[in-house]
Amino acid sequence: MNRRQFLAAVPASLLLAGCGNDGSGTSGDGGGGDNSTPTPGPADQSGGETPSPTPEPTPTDSPTPEPTPTDSPTPNPTPTNSPTPIDTGTPEPAQFEVVEWLVPDSVKVDEMHSYGLKIRNTGGQAGTFVGELEVSRKQLDEWRESATLNIGPLEPGETGTEERPFAYSEPMTVQFRLTDFDAQTTYEVVRPTMESP
Repeated sequence: MNRRQFLAAVPASLLLAGCGNDGSGTSGDGGGGDNSTPTPGPADQSGGETPSPTPEPTPTDSPTPEPTPTDSPTPNPTPTNSPTPIDTGTPEPAQFEVVEWLVPDSVKVDEMHSYGLKIRNTGGQAGTFVGELEVSRKQLDEWRESATLNIGPLEPGETGTEERPFAYSEPMTVQFRLTDFDAQTTYEVVRPTMESP
């Protein structure tokens, strides 16, 4: 059968249906192609353009927080040495101390000798020392006034002495003390040594 005879034998409706083919099949495969009408996709509905993806925001570096300033401790002021105030008041009155007893270690019976004191003025003004000297024999626990000493006037820091002569007629231990002072001394009165003939 030639082509013309084939076309004459095929109904016209089949020929029209064949014209709806999308051309994806070939003329020699017996019409095995898909004849259904394709459903348009989202891209076809929006006019054929694919939407661009939304760009992600570029991360930015957060600023480094500045350290909170702290108050520095207030330094303590350096103490300064205050000048020593000069005392312009009245100096202290005269005061006295016993420096030395002026007595011998020992004397003989009836031997003339001296006894006395050396005094220093430790105060701030000039003055005269007045003291009562008491005497006692060691054998007798009895004190009696022997002399009143007057030494001075003495300037501050100055020393002065006073001595009295005396002799004892018998052997003894002589004790002296100064009233109102913690000062005391002793010495011996001995018999003379007998000379050999």
